[in-house]
Amino acid sequence: MASGKACICENKDKSNWVVIHYKHNHSAFESPKYGEHPSNYSMVQCTKCLMTWSTKAKYVNELRIKESVMKDYSNLYNKGNDCDCCKNQYLCGTDGDAIGCKCLDEGKECCFVECEEN
Repeated sequence: MASGKACICENKDKSNWVVIHYKHNHSAFESPKYGEHPSNYSMVQCTKCLMTWSTKAKYVNELRIKESVMKDYSNLYNKGNDCDCCKNQYLCGTDGDAIGCKCLDEGKECCFVECEEN
């Protein structure tokens, strides 16, 4: 079952969709924590409305991979902070996986703001 909130754009233009994670996830509930784990699902994001969702639909194979994801994963621990617990992360899925940074996408410097525990 897919999770997250799919694209809310009126025309659902797939040329605006990018793959964040291709057939893998970074779960806190698998070992090693936040490591790359194989999955039938891919994480997709619309670059217009910024909605993010997971899916195992075949169209994922036709989408481009987000450039900031292809470079490396060092930006997940920017300036020594654990970005998974930063309020500036896009969260998705039932586990609240962090999949992108609002500051990075807006071309701004890292602004780490720790999420409060519930």
